[in-house]
Amino acid sequence: MENLIPRQLEIGDKIQCPFTVGNIIIPDHTVEIAEIITQEPWEWRNAYYIEFKDTKGNYHSWKQNQDGGKAILRKENNNV
Repeated sequence: MENLIPRQLEIGDKIQCPFTVGNIIIPDHTVEIAEIITQEPWEWRNAYYIEFKDTKGNYHSWKQNQDGGKAILRKENNNV
C-alpha cells in the first residue's frame, strides 16, 4: 500500500473536532476555514497544525494530533 501524504489545508476546507467552552464539550464542532494565518507542513508531524479564521471571523489554532478531530477536504470526498 502506498503511503499518501494529504495535501495542505485550503480555504473552504472544514475542521471537525471537539470544542470546549468552559465546562461544556461540543463533540462534533465543525468550522470552515476562511483565512489561513499559518500552517506547518504535514510531513513535520504527520498531522495538521494550523492557525486560521473561520467564516465568522473567529480565530482557531488546531493541532490534530493533540486536539483530535479530522479535516474535511473541500475538493476531495475523503476525510483525513
